Amino acid sequence: IETISIVKRQEQVKVLTELGAKHILLQDDPDFDKKLKALCDELQPTLFFDAVGGPITARVMEAMPKDTDAIVFGYLEENSADPHGGHFPTQSVIYKNQTIKAFWLAPYFIELGQIGGLRASLDILKLFKSGVFKTNVSEIVGFSDYPAAMDRYAANMTGGKAILKIS
Repeated sequence: IETISIVKRQEQVKVLTELGAKHILLQDDPDFDKKLKALCDELQPTLFFDAVGGPITARVMEAMPKDTDAIVFGYLEENSADPHGGHFPTQSVIYKNQTIKAFWLAPYFIELGQIGGLRASLDILKLFKSGVFKTNVSEIVGFSDYPAAMDRYAANMTGGKAILKIS
């Protein structure tokens, strides 16, 4: 499956390139919308997974072809204090027959029940253990070091997560 990856920071371009991504767009590139539209015209994507939400949702949907869907499963937009949350392109949704759907993991786990949720969690842990899923950890810290570690993480999220060690 060929994908179009959209990132906020230049260092993320390098990470995705090393993972084999072919089409990577930097959201703050002055030609972002033009490049995205050209890629959408070429690749004709039908589905957009959106973990960020906010204005980028509308920008991507406007570039997407007719009869496409977006699944929004996060709201990481920096201006997330907006009580209305997401933004969507009304004209694209109506005239291009696009849909925007939401997915939140918590109700899914509730639907699975305690045993099903535990099984799913164990399956996810197995995927991490086998190397299918990966996450970078930059440091493991105790309670006293955690506030500073969170500041370091916020300044360089691509560098890896800060893990709190409870002893």
